[in-house]
Amino acid sequence: MKVPGVFYNAKSFKDVPAGTVIFEEGAPGSEMFGVVEGEVEVRLPNGAVRRLGPDDTFGEMAIVDSSPRSATVVAVIDTKLAVIDRHRFLFLVQETPMFALQVMSTIAERLRTATMSLPPSAKAWRLAPGASRRGQSAAQAMVAAWPTAPVTRRGRGSRP
Repeated sequence: MKVPGVFYNAKSFKDVPAGTVIFEEGAPGSEMFGVVEGEVEVRLPNGAVRRLGPDDTFGEMAIVDSSPRSATVVAVIDTKLAVIDRHRFLFLVQETPMFALQVMSTIAERLRTATMSLPPSAKAWRLAPGASRRGQSAAQAMVAAWPTAPVTRRGRGSRP
């Protein structure tokens, strides 16, 4: 999913000449990027390569969970990037719901693509970290960790 033009009003831009490494796999990351103009190549450790163009995002996982970069990204042609740090990311998520949907959609698509390329034996569900010690399934562990709020039910015709 793309959100055309969402990056044109970004606060910070970076012009990247063709062939420049934007970031390398394993490096720490504190920002994500949106392609304004040009094209980048995302090179995964397993040899897979994906090309991204205008209105595509990359590097979002480092913002979402503070993890090291999972791929190396190189500019294929001269490229203009919108640079989005965590503060700006949180602002965009709050003020532009379509931006949040784009990021979630991108992560979901990449997860599906990665899962489809796995052999069937690797697709078996596994317990969440620490779940086996508590005798919980992965789903139970996720539900137990999810913040809850009291739920009230209203009958038909009742008012809030």
